[in-house]
Amino acid sequence: MNCLIRLLAVALSALTLGWSQESLKENERIVFLGDSITAAGARPGGYITLAAKQVEEVLPELNVKLIGAGIGGHKVPDCQRRLQKDVLDHKPTLVFIYIGINDVWHWTHPKVVARGKKGTTPEDFENGLRDMIAKIQGVGARVILCTPTVIGEKSDGSNPDDARLDEYAGISRRVAKDTNSQLLDLRKGFIDYLKNHNPTNLSEGILTSDSVHMNERGNQLIAEFVLGALNVATGNRPAPSNHIASAETSESIERGRAVYSQLCFNCHGPKLDGGQGPSLVDEYWQHGSSPDAILRVIDKGVPGSPMIGYEAVFPEADRLALRDFILSEQTGMREVVRSVYPEEYFKDKRLTPALFDSVESLSQTPLPENLYHFERNTRGLMRGQSKLYIKETGKYHFGIRVIGRTSIFLNGEEVHYSDQKVDKKQHINKTLELSAGVHDLEILHEEPPTHSYKFHGYLQKVGGERMMLTGRSLQGNIPKVIKAGPTAMVVRKWIADLPPRALMCLLPNQVIVAFDADSGEILKAWHSAEINQTPSLPDRSQKPSEINGEVIAELVLSGVEAEHFQFRHYQTDGGKAIITALIDGDLKNVVIEPEGDQSYQVTVQ
Repeated sequence: MNCLIRLLAVALSALTLGWSQESLKENERIVFLGDSITAAGARPGGYITLAAKQVEEVLPELNVKLIGAGIGGHKVPDCQRRLQKDVLDHKPTLVFIYIGINDVWHWTHPKVVARGKKGTTPEDFENGLRDMIAKIQGVGARVILCTPTVIGEKSDGSNPDDARLDEYAGISRRVAKDTNSQLLDLRKGFIDYLKNHNPTNLSEGILTSDSVHMNERGNQLIAEFVLGALNVATGNRPAPSNHIASAETSESIERGRAVYSQLCFNCHGPKLDGGQGPSLVDEYWQHGSSPDAILRVIDKGVPGSPMIGYEAVFPEADRLALRDFILSEQTGMREVVRSVYPEEYFKDKRLTPALFDSVESLSQTPLPENLYHFERNTRGLMRGQSKLYIKETGKYHFGIRVIGRTSIFLNGEEVHYSDQKVDKKQHINKTLELSAGVHDLEILHEEPPTHSYKFHGYLQKVGGERMMLTGRSLQGNIPKVIKAGPTAMVVRKWIADLPPRALMCLLPNQVIVAFDADSGEILKAWHSAEINQTPSLPDRSQKPSEINGEVIAELVLSGVEAEHFQFRHYQTDGGKAIITALIDGDLKNVVIEPEGDQSYQVTVQ
């Protein structure tokens, strides 16, 4: 089961087709074939240089050599012509093929088009990859085929070359599967990263310096992916192996993404964060968060709710792909089970999973909140078991309130130990290098009996988000309020008396504007406003939210006077909410922004 879950993990999973993810051997020669990104990767600070440094530090006895073979502007046909000289003559044992950006970009790059040159056709791109892989494998070397990364970093899919890049990345995935090569799905890794680190939808500057070529963080990220592919540990933690995707699993997730965007987003939101239906990325999973539980809801539906079963509607492959995609978007603890054990057995013994395995528990309680909480007057030791979904590779550490004694085991290794009764010098709290994927987490805890448990903890990404381990029971209605901060927000929430597809534009002056994504009309507006979404949590938020605020009597019209209005997407820019749509055949932006303290203005650009 653990292996299966890892296949469905966030970002990219560990399974590879054909060649398994092997550890490095003595005197390995690894060649990186590519374009200007790879050429820069072999320079100081580049991804090849960073990876080579880490390999040398971790495995100095193996004498592994990493060789850059990138040339600026090159495409697949160029790499074919120089394969013998730049790759095979080095007698490689492993070859990374990271190509495809110019094959796509040269179809639209103004300077290239002005010179009468073109990109590579899909047919030539695929045939060229197959030809090179056959020749590399013919000399006994392994191949890791990388998908092309980005031409523009906008996270909403609006970069001009996104569609063609997705097509060529799909070709690479198919070729990897057919040729029994490993796949390093850099495109998916970059897209996932940008979704979480590009909130203002910039076209460059997050991972690239110019929308294509890597900046410092971009090189670091690729180096992390490469080290995962090489099964090289970063620090004392296991190698971030689950950045490697099998072509089969990656294709399944992408198919699931397509199914979701066609069917599910109307109720669950384009980012899975809820609307008329529940959020699919928060902690609360009333019907279970395991792969089997999620598939069961997809197949059978939820009686008494708008969620119907799709077992008789979609083929099994599509339902499994949808399940895989939903799992790939998770962060934090899932499948949480809290067990309580008798105190006497554990007296004066170090808390370990093996010790708990040797005695029967008093109770076992699945926690749909996926956060640990306790009833009043709970007595006994707690054993918490869960799957931990990590979306970003990086350094993490646990923050645990020191009360009683606590041991935390991650993937079978003790990473935290604290005990009120012993000297703090004996405490353990390791900084962890965690790879993106799914990890096994156990929390073992004992504290002096009182009227309520005081255990409290979190997992902190260094320089990043905090994931809570503890919380409160959500069996009932817990008010949740959404307000605009210093920048605008656009959310899709089911508001009473408004269409389900209405976009709620929350402006920094606390004005909320309801925009109809079907007609382009302003439906209603409020000042001094907030969204009160008080979900019926046992029903997974199947009730409409409400607007608390003063209605603006005189609406500012959108200016969209058109026979045909077709919504495309939305984004925010500082205090502005921007809705992009085809208006009578022309792609335009409807911009909604604050005006004074209690109003708004609308322009069409």
